[in-house]
Amino acid sequence: MGHLAQDVLYSTRCGTVLVHVWKNGGTMLEDFLTSEHNTACKFAIQYDGSPHRVPASSWGVTGRMRAAMGRLAADRSLRWSAFVREPTARFLSGFHEHLDRAGFRSSYPLIPDFSALVRKAVHYTNGTSQGHPRTMEVLANLTLAPMLHLLERMVETELTRPEPEDPFAGSKEWLAQFHLAPQMSFLTNWGGELLPLQYVGRLDAVQEELGFVLQEPNLSQITRKHHFDLGRVESISTEVLAQHQRLQRAICKLMLVDYCCLGFDLPRACSNISCIR
Repeated sequence: MGHLAQDVLYSTRCGTVLVHVWKNGGTMLEDFLTSEHNTACKFAIQYDGSPHRVPASSWGVTGRMRAAMGRLAADRSLRWSAFVREPTARFLSGFHEHLDRAGFRSSYPLIPDFSALVRKAVHYTNGTSQGHPRTMEVLANLTLAPMLHLLERMVETELTRPEPEDPFAGSKEWLAQFHLAPQMSFLTNWGGELLPLQYVGRLDAVQEELGFVLQEPNLSQITRKHHFDLGRVESISTEVLAQHQRLQRAICKLMLVDYCCLGFDLPRACSNISCIR
């Protein structure tokens, strides 16, 4: 499977496998496709047995999961698909989810220094922050200035972080980064080979794209879902980021493989960055 933790949605009835790329509507699609009211395909979820899904002591379960995933990969009758997303918009979505998770769970294993920076921003915004409810309130009302500061520090950390040889070796910080990893990390194996994908669709057109994949043009309306939602007053959009060109270029460098391999146009601030090295 992909060289990051992987799970897929599959339907043997419809001969379809959908690769779950984190921050690309995976939970939304899982909820939609596993409901018998939305499609006749009868989808199920198969996990790959990675340690963040299965306790390390459950080797029997892990082995069975990996064997089942291997059988799916070897089944030539199945058509593999995935949905991809504009790389900067996806990175910002991952950033906002981390910010919201920090409000709900202060112990959530965010990337190094990020939790401390969130706490600093909380105290900077309001000097007396005590307990989760107050933290959530302050985080929800952060203005763009401290949010941009947090995003800048997150990007700096990501640009200097080496990729571990084994991301499943117990590093909770690394697992928390899966929301920020390039999409190609989920679509290629450790040898750099592309997964057996027959179709790659765009998340911003998921209603039409999924109808095409399943050959069901009249699918029920797909409703977007959010794991965590602080009801933030402000957020950093791609339009806001366009006004901060240095930060936009840094994100382009982080997500360059997605821009180069998935057919998305580089933002204007990144027009001088080349895919050829």
